[in-house]
Amino acid sequence: MNKSGKYTVDRIEKTKVVLLLRDDEKIQVLVNKAFLPDVQESDIVHILFTESGDISRYERLVDEIENEKAKAKQLLEKLVNRNI
Repeated sequence: MNKSGKYTVDRIEKTKVVLLLRDDEKIQVLVNKAFLPDVQESDIVHILFTESGDISRYERLVDEIENEKAKAKQLLEKLVNRNI
């Protein structure tokens, strides 16, 4: 049974989306892309699963996605500037 919560879209492989649970990225969930049609790699989503393991609802967490992108950009700039 899949656990409801926040996930990172790790990668998209043809018709499958590989999700990593944000609380424990060792937990990986494979979902049919048809259930998450608008997600992209590295997106953060909140997913509610039914008892049978199907997705009942999901939401792309746009603010968290933008925050993570900004953090990654700052880190990259810091590393680039350190090596100049």
